[in-house]
Amino acid sequence: MMAILARLEVTGFSIWIRETGWVFFGSLILHSLALGLVVGICLVLNLKILGPAARIPDKHLADFLPVVWLGLILVVLSGGLLLIAYPAKALTNPVFFLKGTSVLLALLITLKLTTRRILQPSTMPSGRIARTLAGVALMLWITSIAAGRFLAYTHSILLASRYY
Repeated sequence: MMAILARLEVTGFSIWIRETGWVFFGSLILHSLALGLVVGICLVLNLKILGPAARIPDKHLADFLPVVWLGLILVVLSGGLLLIAYPAKALTNPVFFLKGTSVLLALLITLKLTTRRILQPSTMPSGRIARTLAGVALMLWITSIAAGRFLAYTHSILLASRYY
């Protein structure tokens, strides 16, 4: 595994991302902003189900779903660049997998609940189940944000190529 990561990080593309300041930091900024956009909208969608944002009409929330998808595209693209720049730093860190799993589960729960509420109200789970799922999604979003912040400080390997 480490040999594969070492080979990836010595490619010209990986070195270019890592050593070209505007590319690396631009990717990092884009990733943070896009994730903030996705998480922010999803938080409101979950708060709608939990009650604090209940007065926001469903129609207005539906208008934000395409923005979530756009944000996700930007998150994946910028995250992919960051991963290629430092593959061993991410792929040897369990916190990276905690972040990814939390984002994926929170996103699936949020979008499933929102889609059912807006597009298929008859398939919406009962109020108690929906609120429980929305609460779980909120906890997962918080976990993903915390894990994302810890990624900068919890790696044990920065570059695998230093070992090969």
